[in-house]
Amino acid sequence: MNPAEPPPPAGRRNRIVLPATCSVHQAPRGRTTVAVSKLPDGRIEFDPHLSGACVFAVEEDELIKVLLRMGWR
Repeated sequence: MNPAEPPPPAGRRNRIVLPATCSVHQAPRGRTTVAVSKLPDGRIEFDPHLSGACVFAVEEDELIKVLLRMGWR
């Protein structure tokens, strides 16, 4: 976070929103959004479309394994 920017609203400090692509709805690339949040219990939650209709969470350690396996640092 840039020190000149105000802090995010309370409750949003552990959440980011990413542009994504939805193959089901066939939206153009980057026209779908996915909210990624770190839950208090340490799991990482994904909320496609920001609707809460299909939310899934994974353990942080498991997500790190995926990233390492894919060659990301």
